[in-house]
Amino acid sequence: MKEVKLLHAIYSRPSDLLAKAEQDGAELIAAVAAQDKPRARVALFNFAVTAYHVWDWTKAVRPDLEGKRPHPLAQYTSLAICRDLANASKHAVLQVTKGAYKRYPPVVQDFVVSVAPSPAAVEPGVGSRWRMKVQLKAGRRFTVEELVSETIRDWRQYFIANGIK
Repeated sequence: MKEVKLLHAIYSRPSDLLAKAEQDGAELIAAVAAQDKPRARVALFNFAVTAYHVWDWTKAVRPDLEGKRPHPLAQYTSLAICRDLANASKHAVLQVTKGAYKRYPPVVQDFVVSVAPSPAAVEPGVGSRWRMKVQLKAGRRFTVEELVSETIRDWRQYFIANGIK
């Protein structure tokens, strides 16, 4: 089968896709701050899919990293979260008996939108504000703001550790 490289006119390096993930993350944070749920849902999907697929671009330019341990999905919880959110959003169901999920099982237990009432004394006239959070099977809970920050940081660390530009 012949490979077809269609997107090189748009992106040419893993760092280009990481820059897109940063933009998607900034949009997600802005949408939550604006309390715009439809916009936040779109931004969360875009961020998770882009951040997870940085790995595909990394493997394409550095195939030697595919079998190297530790694997980034095992090394960085944030990247595993993006994988789970991206795949659940694209496929509706995570099939843990197939492919990478056999080696790297899902880490996300649930995704919640929680409502925190604003005290009237602090914010008069402001009702309840919602936040988006990822509940991990291991017990930790990430806000989407934390997820964006940690994901970008973790990819940068991985790039530096492996000499990726």
